[in-house]
Amino acid sequence: MNTSRLADLARGQTSVAKKVLDAVPISEPWALTQIASELLRQGHRMERRILEGCLLTLKESGLVREPTRGAFIRVTARPRVEIGVVAAVAPEVETPTVPAKGSAMDRLAGLAADLRALASLASALATRIDDVAVEVEDEMQKLRDQGANLRKLKALLNSVEAD
Repeated sequence: MNTSRLADLARGQTSVAKKVLDAVPISEPWALTQIASELLRQGHRMERRILEGCLLTLKESGLVREPTRGAFIRVTARPRVEIGVVAAVAPEVETPTVPAKGSAMDRLAGLAADLRALASLASALATRIDDVAVEVEDEMQKLRDQGANLRKLKALLNSVEAD
């Protein structure tokens, strides 16, 4: 989710939900009691059922996640990645699984598989690569067929010359 979308969702919340959102940490998941303590520290006293309701609403709107039952963490904006530009904040990637040797189709398939592992954006890019690879394979097959036809024609011309 990008920064503007997060801001729009936060603006659409009630004032009580905004206070709860401010108390939910970004760095690590907190239990309900920790969030309640943070609200008290900020000077906001809240009933448990209201806090639970706000957290549920924030979770449903996508502003808060619950990685483990009863522990909540605020959702952060993903950095914007330009197509064709490697972001400086890109996560470290494991060693690629693309074989150094093999057919071009095998290497393209390996690249597509590696890209799918990165994220949904990479998955969309990998799908596009797969589509292009299929087109390339179709064109190569047409060229192989044309080459075979040319070889047949050459053999036929050679046999006509020999007679």
